[in-house]
Amino acid sequence: MTTDVAISADGTRLVYVGRRGPIQQLYTRAVSELDVTPIPGTEDAVSPFFSPDGNWVGFGAGDELRKVPIAGGRPQTLCAARGLLGASWGTTNSIVFASAGDAGLRQVSADGGVPVALTMPTAGRGEIVQRTPQVLPGEKAVLFSEVGGTTVAEGQIVVQSLESGTRKALGPGDHPRYVSSGHLIFTRGATLQAVPFDLARHEMIGKPAQILDGIVRTPAAQFSVSDTGSLVYVPGGAQLIGHTLVWVDRDGREEPLPTELRSFSKPRLSPDGRQVAVVVDNRQIWSYDFSRAILTPLTAADAQSNFPVWTPDGSRLAFSSNQDGALSMFWMPADGSGAAERLTKSVLFQDPSSFSPDGRLLVFVELDPANAQDIWVLPMDARRKPRPLLTTQFVEGGPMVSPDGQWLAFVSNESGDNEVYVRQFSGSRKKTRISNDGGQELAWAPDGHELFYRSGDRMMAVDIVTRPTLKPGKPHVLFERVFAKGGPWRNYDVSLDGRRFLMLKPTKEDVPITQLNVVLNWLEELKQLVPR
Repeated sequence: MTTDVAISADGTRLVYVGRRGPIQQLYTRAVSELDVTPIPGTEDAVSPFFSPDGNWVGFGAGDELRKVPIAGGRPQTLCAARGLLGASWGTTNSIVFASAGDAGLRQVSADGGVPVALTMPTAGRGEIVQRTPQVLPGEKAVLFSEVGGTTVAEGQIVVQSLESGTRKALGPGDHPRYVSSGHLIFTRGATLQAVPFDLARHEMIGKPAQILDGIVRTPAAQFSVSDTGSLVYVPGGAQLIGHTLVWVDRDGREEPLPTELRSFSKPRLSPDGRQVAVVVDNRQIWSYDFSRAILTPLTAADAQSNFPVWTPDGSRLAFSSNQDGALSMFWMPADGSGAAERLTKSVLFQDPSSFSPDGRLLVFVELDPANAQDIWVLPMDARRKPRPLLTTQFVEGGPMVSPDGQWLAFVSNESGDNEVYVRQFSGSRKKTRISNDGGQELAWAPDGHELFYRSGDRMMAVDIVTRPTLKPGKPHVLFERVFAKGGPWRNYDVSLDGRRFLMLKPTKEDVPITQLNVVLNWLEELKQLVPR
């Protein structure tokens, strides 16, 4: 879903997502040199983009928008951004960005602060998300793609005035970019297409022409163009990002399940262990029956639904959905026999995370631009009046109530990195840090005597004594393998006996960049291929 390569505006430097061993991070190199340098502090980074002067690189990581000096230094958090889907750094020191946690585009100061909403998908047109924005020259309009329909790969090119809010659909395509030759370039499948573009009227001049074939799409297009006319792209073609469901024991031994290849995320085992609710294509919740090896859709295909959570008795599923507009919380019968019912009325983005063992309380996270991301509780009574549980200026996420209902484990970036903490669910606000070298994607063992979390590709375990007081043990590694990562929220689940983990194994195509092609003075060729 992310574009993982960028070239600076002056065309002299590249930055891209790479992997060395178990570590995924940003790497940079000068176009004129062969030496490649990792950028410290950019672990699990996605969607890199340059500042106009080329001195900074922005990126997404840990459900945050961050920036780091290209010459080296500590990364800085700018704001919350769950699942960065592209960003554009303007000359007026502001950044327009898209994220999976927001329906529309937002803008934030490049120095950090509270983001403001810029766009919102048009109600009733079936749009799911807006992505890959570019602030056009003059910074009076923004270009982006709007993705909807039945797959995440479909796109419509849109331009919107930042002054009047007037919006114009330009035609089918994805990852649109205006380039200094006066052309609009974009992808259709694995091809790069171009058309002359009237920047003042925001109109295409003539019909698009195919100019390059074989650009990798995953499904985001892997290319970038500098202001000086250099093109960098990943050669290949449209690639299927997919995962298989895999049981993994405590020693890392794998047992694949007989499922078709899909883009799975956030698997959640039912309380009886007979099925799993899982998100497909980051937009629809399905259930998988282990005994019959059958996948069945539960939520509607024309809305984006995510973050499934089972009620303790297994009768219902809570989840987030944009079927009424902004991402809010709903629940429905787990067998799909009834309609979804909205649980809250907030206009802020909310994602359910954990029920209390008695099912009376639903713990969820709320993305508030004024206060980062916080943890709230929704009583499941007739009033259903939410109340804050943990509100700070930091990003908290992945909250999980312990099996005995006495403790709350959660992830916070208070230290500067994501770490796992535990505090009383009700009572004292004192928290105890559990992880010692970064941690997220936490889960309680069903018996409550262990806490699991991931640190990079390592699955960690901590022995926990909760009575009469909390006494955590020393974190230790169970196994280290490459499986699909989450954020503060987990992208796996734990079996009822605590001996196995249901993980998501990426296909061989779901890997960081292995080859880059750079074409110098490419805009001169573009002018010949598609004359104005």
